[in-house]
Amino acid sequence: MCLSVPIGPIGTKWSGADLVGAAYLEKPFLWDKVREQQGAYGAWARVSAAGVFSLLSHRDPEILLTLGALRSTPAVAQTWAEQADDIEILEAIFPAISLLDHPEKLSAKGLTSFWRWIKGETHDHMNEFRRQIITMTKGDIKKFADKLKDALRPNMQSITLIGSEAVAMAVRESGEPLEIIHAN
Repeated sequence: MCLSVPIGPIGTKWSGADLVGAAYLEKPFLWDKVREQQGAYGAWARVSAAGVFSLLSHRDPEILLTLGALRSTPAVAQTWAEQADDIEILEAIFPAISLLDHPEKLSAKGLTSFWRWIKGETHDHMNEFRRQIITMTKGDIKKFADKLKDALRPNMQSITLIGSEAVAMAVRESGEPLEIIHAN
């Protein structure tokens, strides 16, 4: 399942705080809640250069519980913004940097450069982005939490669910708006 929302007006560029926030939500919250407690094969939080924030789960046996967990991420981010100390912020920065800068095989570097070019991620933008990450403050966490709360308000979400007809019907019966598209 994938729940995606814009975290600002169309065209808003991502910030370092957005990536650090996604990294924080992924490891302590989504991994524990969706992966370990609910049994999904994986759970991720990602933000794109275009400002789209996505929460994902893979092979998820508890779709409705996961949807509730994904929708609770603004409250988790808000609590983190209120309680984070310098060590917790630093612990969130490291995984964010690893999402951005990780070792690649020589054969993969060209493809990465191509996709960064397609997405408009220039060298200067990436350097500014790195600077935003390593200088992140508690105030930046609060801004991220506020953007996420605004983005995940009702009727602003786009949910993609790929699975069996039975799972789709369970989601629909729960009252979630769902358009079923059959793929051949």
